[in-house]
Amino acid sequence: MPVRRHPFLGAFGGILVGLGIGLLFVMFEFTPADAWTIIASIAFFGIMGFVYALLMPPPSVPRS
Repeated sequence: MPVRRHPFLGAFGGILVGLGIGLLFVMFEFTPADAWTIIASIAFFGIMGFVYALLMPPPSVPRS
């Protein structure tokens, strides 16, 4: 069975990264444009994770 990246897991990972960066924005009080900055960071990294999972080659599987 070939190894491949799953786009939904990539999007989920990107959303988690976006949530983490949004929390850092809140902790360091770097929200210049209200709550939309946090929502935009979550959406941006979710889309980037999805695109990464679609376009990048799958990881190589070591042969034993």
